[in-house]
Amino acid sequence: MKQVWFAPDFAVAVTPFLAPDQWSLARSKINVFKFYTQTLMATPPRDPTTPTWLNELIAADAFALLTQCGIEIAIEAQVGCNTVADGRVARALQAIETVHANGGRVTYIALDSSLGIGVNDCSQTMAQAAAQVQIFVSNIQAAYPSVSIGIIEQCAGGGFDTWPVTTLTTWIDLLISKGFRPAFLHIDSDPAGMSPADATTLETASTARRMAFGIVYKTSNVSNTLNTDDDFYTAVMLQVTRLKAGMANPEHLVFQSWALRQSTGVRDIPTPLPESAAATHTRLINDGLAVLAPPVGTSSQVCGSRPMSGCPTP
Repeated sequence: MKQVWFAPDFAVAVTPFLAPDQWSLARSKINVFKFYTQTLMATPPRDPTTPTWLNELIAADAFALLTQCGIEIAIEAQVGCNTVADGRVARALQAIETVHANGGRVTYIALDSSLGIGVNDCSQTMAQAAAQVQIFVSNIQAAYPSVSIGIIEQCAGGGFDTWPVTTLTTWIDLLISKGFRPAFLHIDSDPAGMSPADATTLETASTARRMAFGIVYKTSNVSNTLNTDDDFYTAVMLQVTRLKAGMANPEHLVFQSWALRQSTGVRDIPTPLPESAAATHTRLINDGLAVLAPPVGTSSQVCGSRPMSGCPTP
């Protein structure tokens, strides 16, 4: 089944919940809203002075509203060189607990760049890196067995953690041999990087392994600093049209950002709202989906006793 994922940039994760009437069309097409683990921490693990926006998300009732509107919640997380001692498991568990304590339910965890972290950052073999992933997964699923865990990896287009298709399929098979079959593979690729042929090969490989396949539609992994929302919009629409022209539609369509705004150094690009304005993130979702053409009206948009503006009450 097609799924549309939305993951706005770090510093603007709360914005959609402050003006929900400004993205009603995009919201009707979104199945999954993804948060970064750092955004859900009371204190950032690396720099305690960095804002996390958790209090703002709680004040806006973000997690409860998503659940009431039938939009599932995902968290992006990472393993470490020693994923228990590094605190990666504890932070992921804390993020899930925070969402649940504030009216939401976490459905997915997306593990980002586990192969690159293990092999490049930690100088591990692929087998050692896979063992760290299995440790993470077993700890999370022991506490929350209903949470589905998938992986994000890079394919082509430059960047330190980029892998050829054959390496990625070997990596997936290694994870499966360790007892972890990812629920999905999301491919993070530069807009002009991964070829449609590679995307099709990975889609076929994922289907054969009973995994959903998705593309992350975002900007460059090499130069992730932009000047304007237009820069982001143009690059992502290039990626959408290139891959759509040369491959079958992926099952998961992930519209995401972690870009820096060059003028400020803040991760707030593109601006999420309003969807009626040019080059906003929600406008990009609407325009991108017009090209990719998945089913529309996927979430119920019935928001219970605390309706998100634009969601009909029962």
